[in-house]
Amino acid sequence: MAPDRPVTAVSATEPEAPARPGLEDSVATLELINAEISGRLARQAASGTQIDTKAALLAGVAATATQFLASRTGPHPIFAMGAYIAYACAFLTAVGAYVLARYEDVPDPRQLIRHCVHLTKAETLAQLAATRTWAFEANRRKHLHKVVFWWISVASLTVGLALSAIALVYTGSS
Repeated sequence: MAPDRPVTAVSATEPEAPARPGLEDSVATLELINAEISGRLARQAASGTQIDTKAALLAGVAATATQFLASRTGPHPIFAMGAYIAYACAFLTAVGAYVLARYEDVPDPRQLIRHCVHLTKAETLAQLAATRTWAFEANRRKHLHKVVFWWISVASLTVGLALSAIALVYTGSS
């Protein structure tokens, strides 16, 4: 337990502890925070677009590989069936990664005007920072799902290609 400090009276000549800056004094800091959060949201959106592009490519490769294997005569039936299952999984998870998830975007212009027109610059910046943080966190969950689905699709396509190669090498005629 800490020892008790003696209580002394504060005279008018002694300086008081520095006051925490008010919201109005933090405008520059709030602008910096808003710029950083806006940049993070932009990078998150760009990354989501890249995942969408890669997912569409994976779905196309899985469909093409399925057609290629189906057009071959006499592939080993067990390995071919495994390849078809892996291609189906790759295709479906790629589509799942590509599915249009509605990302949160901030601010909604109508809400911004309705709720912030009467606020000071500092209050508006604080509100924007809070809203952007919420949107980033909501989008992060959706983004993580996209990434997981994409990786499952990559793994499934890899397994499917390997099984296709084996099915074509070991034909059912042996």
